[in-house]
This record gives sequence, structure tokens and C-alpha cells, in this order.
Amino acid sequence: MPPVLQRPLTAEERAAIVLAVQATFTRLRDLHDRVRPLFESARFDLVSPTTMVRDLGDAIERALLQQCPSFSRPAGARLQREGRDWELRVSKDSGLTIPRARVVDGDHFLVVNYRDNGQVAGVWVLWDARDHYFSSKRSNSHARTLLMDLAAPQIEVLQFAPRAAASSKRAPSMVKASLPRRRRLRAV
Repeated sequence: MPPVLQRPLTAEERAAIVLAVQATFTRLRDLHDRVRPLFESARFDLVSPTTMVRDLGDAIERALLQQCPSFSRPAGARLQREGRDWELRVSKDSGLTIPRARVVDGDHFLVVNYRDNGQVAGVWVLWDARDHYFSSKRSNSHARTLLMDLAAPQIEVLQFAPRAAASSKRAPSMVKASLPRRRRLRAV
């Protein structure tokens, strides 16, 4: 099936998408700060902001529909722009995963990546995705991951927040493997 051409996002749409994502995460962090004293007074460990709310995608979608009139969600349908379905995916850290059985053929993905602390790590669009952009279907895994190098020409980055070196508690997994191991000094 040939790809259905769609008009690129306008500057206003890009800004509205980023605003909707940021506003939703800000509301989530504010909620987290308000419930912190309750958890502490009951002597419970406070969970991270992103584990507090599992329907984060729905909240972002509602904010997007308020901020960006070119997106809609007809009753019983998925998120749409210009009559074409879009899928909003919220993923921790970076990348995009889909269910193993999912077949992708020309779908548009709006992806929001976040960090443990509830900060938005990135907002990007995967245009006209194809099944071969994702890892193979393995029997020992329930998910397939986006092969970023292969899909790179189809990705439009709307926002990217590099990890601050000083605030990072651990090295990103790709960097961790390349760091030299520290040797213990022995007492003489």
C-alpha cells in the first residue's frame, strides 16, 4: 500500500504538542509534591511521579486536543489529524516499544519520553512507520523496539532535553558499557 501523504506539522502544531506534554507533566509533578506529605506522614515510600498515574497518555491526549485544533478524537476512534490515525506512546527514558504482535503499516506515532523524576526527555514524531523499522518478533519478548538508525529519516524531533551530567545518578546504558572499569587500590 503506498503511503498516504500528509501535510507536515506546522510550527503552531509543534508548539501546541510540546505545550500539552509539558503542561501534563507539570500537573503530574505538582500532584506528586502535594501528596508527598501524606506519604511521609503515613511512613510510606513515595513512588515516582510517573508511576503515580498510569493513564498519562490519556491526560496528554486531552491536553493536546485542547491546545491543537487540527487534532481530534471522534467518538470511539483514535487520535486523528487530517482524517489519519495517530498513536500517542509514552515511554520511559528513550525510544519506542510496541506489542510483539502489532503490525505497523504507515502509522504515525507521537512519542513522549520521560525520566524517573518526571521530566520530559523528548517529544518526537515517527512519520509513516513501517513494520521493518522495529526489532524482529521474538518468542521470549512481549515487545518490539524501534530501530532508531533505520527509522531516523522518518523521525521529527519536537523537543529534546539532554540529561544533565551533574544530576545524573547513573550513566546511560549505552555509555556505561564504554566506561573503563575502576580498579581497586590495594593497601601496601
